Amino acid sequence: MEQPHSTGALLREVARLHTQLQRSCVTQCSGTTVTQCTVLTELERRGEMTLAELSPPYWL
Repeated sequence: MEQPHSTGALLREVARLHTQLQRSCVTQCSGTTVTQCTVLTELERRGEMTLAELSPPYWL
C-alpha cells in the first residue's frame, strides 16, 4: 500500500511536471526564445489580447 504524500511533496511533484511540460512546449517553438514561445502559447490559448493583457501580473 502506498504512503500518502505530504502537501509539500505533492506540490514539488506538480512543479516538476509543470517545468517538464514547459520545456517540452518550448521545443515545439523551434527557432524562438522562451519568452517568444510563452507569448505565442498564451495567444494561442487565450485568443486575441492587448499588450497590456499579455503583461504580468495578469497571468496569475
